[in-house]
Formats: sequence, C-alpha cells, structure tokens
Amino acid sequence: MTSRPTVLVSPTSSDASIVLMRQLTAAGLGVVGADDGELPVGTRSRSCRTYHRAAEARGRKVEEYSYLPDIVEQARPDALVPVDTPATLAAVRHGERIATTTRTNLPTLDSFLAAYDKQRCQTECRGLGIPCPRPYTFDEATTLLQAGHGDATVVVKPDVDCGAGHGVRYVRDADSLAEAMRHCQEAFGGAMIQEFIPGDVSNQHMVIMLFSPESRLMASFTSRKLRQFPRSGGAAVVSESTAEAHLVDQMLPFFTRWRWRGPAEVDLKFDHRDGLFKVIEINPRFPGYLRFVPQCGLDMPLLAAKLAIDPGSCTQVDFPSYDVGKRFLSSGLFGRSVLEEFAAGGQGFGAWKSAVRDLSGTSWVFRQLLADPLPPLGRMLFG
Repeated sequence: MTSRPTVLVSPTSSDASIVLMRQLTAAGLGVVGADDGELPVGTRSRSCRTYHRAAEARGRKVEEYSYLPDIVEQARPDALVPVDTPATLAAVRHGERIATTTRTNLPTLDSFLAAYDKQRCQTECRGLGIPCPRPYTFDEATTLLQAGHGDATVVVKPDVDCGAGHGVRYVRDADSLAEAMRHCQEAFGGAMIQEFIPGDVSNQHMVIMLFSPESRLMASFTSRKLRQFPRSGGAAVVSESTAEAHLVDQMLPFFTRWRWRGPAEVDLKFDHRDGLFKVIEINPRFPGYLRFVPQCGLDMPLLAAKLAIDPGSCTQVDFPSYDVGKRFLSSGLFGRSVLEEFAAGGQGFGAWKSAVRDLSGTSWVFRQLLADPLPPLGRMLFG
C-alpha cells in the first residue's frame, strides 16, 4: 500500500458521492472517480481529480451495468467504494474479479440480493420476527379493494430496489390495480402488492448501518422524515436526526443472518394500529441523503472507506455519536414538493408557513452546494 492510498468512488455526481469524496480528500486520501457516462465530464466534483468515464449506461437495466471491473483494473486503486445501486450491484456481481485488484467491504451477492429483492427481503424479515406490511396476491388485493368501496388502499411497487419511491403507486379501486401492476412490470421489470400503513410523513423513519468485513456493526444513524416527494410516498425532502437505538436493535437480526459487510439503509413506518415499526424496504447501499450524516458529526462515509482499506485500524463508534435534532434538506426536491402541495389544493398561506418552517436549520445544505456546485448543476441540466 502506498503512503497515500487511493479510493475509487462510483458514481461521482450524486450528493452521497460528493460527501464521500470530500471526506476522502480532507483525510489526505487520493480519489479516483468512475461514472457511467450520463453527465458531462466537466460537471464532476472538485474533489475528484482523476476520472474514468465508461460507456453510456442510460436505458440499460441495473443488472446490465458492468463498467466497474474494467475501470478497477485500469485505475488499480487501493480500495473501491461504490455508492449507488448500479455501482454496488456491479461491484458485488463481479466481486471475485475485482478482489484480484483492489479491496472492498461489501456484502456477498446472495446477501445483497436478500435486500435488493423486495419480496425476498420481506419474507426474510418476517421469518426473523421483524414486522413488515402484509403482502397481497393480486386476487387478495382485488377482493380487499372491492370490499372497501373506495376506502381501502394497497401499495403497488417495484420488486427490486429503485430508490426515491420510483414506481410506487397507491391504489384505491380494483379497476386501477391491473393497470398499476402492468405499468410497474413494464417500467421496472416486476411488481409486488403490499398493505398500506396509514399515518403521515412523520411516521416514516430511516436507519443507516455500517458493518465491518467481519460483519460487526461499526456505526449507525437514525432519522425521521418531515416532508417527502411525492407527498404520497417517496424520497426524503426534509428530515431530522434522531437517536432511536430500538430501530437499530430491531434490524440487527437481518444483517446478522446475512453476515452483512458495508453499508445499508432501512426505511420503516410506524403503524399506530399495533404500535410496531414495520420495514418498508432495505436498501443495500448508502442513501441519497448521506451528506446529512457527517453534518451531524458522524464521519460514516470516511469510515466506510477506511473499513475497505485497513479495517484493523477502525474502531466501533458509540451510538449516538452525532447531533440529534438537526435537519436535512433535499434542495432539488423541496420546490417540487411545495408546488405539489399547492397543485393538490394546498392550504394557501398555511402551506407557505409550513414550507418556511421546514427550511429552519437547513442553510448548511446551500452552503455545501455552493462549495461544489458543478455536480448538482450537471444533474439539473443534463440528468
């Protein structure tokens, strides 16, 4: 290993990638970037000095992304830290080949798929006694909706990790169910039907967990949503850091069962009907709001890289070793969420007051964006 280890990060344009690269650079590590070619080269982060651009990946299925092994062999970094779903899946799918060149701290392919495949994930959780929404067959959902006469709701969603609520539909009548299933299957390759858990956005909670190569929990972080887009269910627009150790404990059996390595994020919703926090999905990667974690005082992105480079030098972080009650804002989605509120017959002045209240304590996001503006600009113009 050289005196200045290099870490290959992929992709380079997401908010999660930017905070990782910034932490690596500040720690004196070298950063090598790899992308699938969707954004112009000139819009990469200033923390990414060396860059490899692969062939255009737009329009291909996630399972078809395979650009990482070639770039790893070309760049020969000391460690690889993939950030989003396509890069992580490519890394674990080609794990044996990549391991001959560099170091990673990632789950095995089977472990990854136990979370990535949502139907399998729900089955695994239920088998471990972890609460989940009830699954429905098409016939069961149809019967429920017909009996509900417009008062019942089921959730139709992709059966693999797509992120940010993509493809999720809330169906309230039997006539719309078949169309929702067809659309989801055509757009995402598969669909599943789940019980709808009532409750507003504040009932939705998130847990990020980071494990060592020996499957030891090294750090964790919890938060809850205050605003999301779309309003019916989707990505966190405004969230608040919490210290919910019981949610970490609730999820440990899953990751112990699969001898997890690396990061994962869990989305849960509190069901007031039975007092349980139910697993909506487990994402086998870091979330898009990763920049929030170091802002609260937990350098989890840097720790993830160190666990790949030299796990013996890393120590477990106590929970919660971060500020509780701080707020995160997804600036790109905030305006869209406010407009959606008004388009849906929002509350006039009350909606504006709610939006201004949600912005409280989030000015740090804009300062960070201005400090490294090219990636978000590239996503806005070309993404």
